[in-house]
Amino acid sequence: MNQQDIIININLQFIREIKNPIVDVLIDNKIVDRVIGLEEQTHKCVCSTLNHGHHTIAMEVNNIEYHEEQEMAVIIDSIKFQYIDFDFKYCSFYTPVYPEEWKNEQFAEGVTWPDTIHGNYMGWNGRWFLDFETPIYSWIHQKTNQGWLI
Repeated sequence: MNQQDIIININLQFIREIKNPIVDVLIDNKIVDRVIGLEEQTHKCVCSTLNHGHHTIAMEVNNIEYHEEQEMAVIIDSIKFQYIDFDFKYCSFYTPVYPEEWKNEQFAEGVTWPDTIHGNYMGWNGRWFLDFETPIYSWIHQKTNQGWLI
């Protein structure tokens, strides 16, 4: 079975006027780390040995509280694979879990919000995720638009 060691560097920023956000980092739906937003910026290195094929790295936050005067959020500042200096956050998606009351108010005013968006700002509880492939260097080559790989 073909496997590859993957190094993923994540830089997170936290907005925490209420309390510290708690972020679970998952690879293929398995929690590999938990980050508590104590500092303005946190750097995490996630190392994993993965079989060749499709994979997902995700971050979930479930303790964001909603107040009009105070903000609480997690910002994925950057994500890099194998120390490659390309910001892969632009290949990611965010699925927010909107509060029902707020969502209903928005809908009543004729405003709808998408279920999944491109974005690195997690202002609601929800899941941020990025799909990738191994062997990783072939995937990186495609995402960085380096042309054909033989």
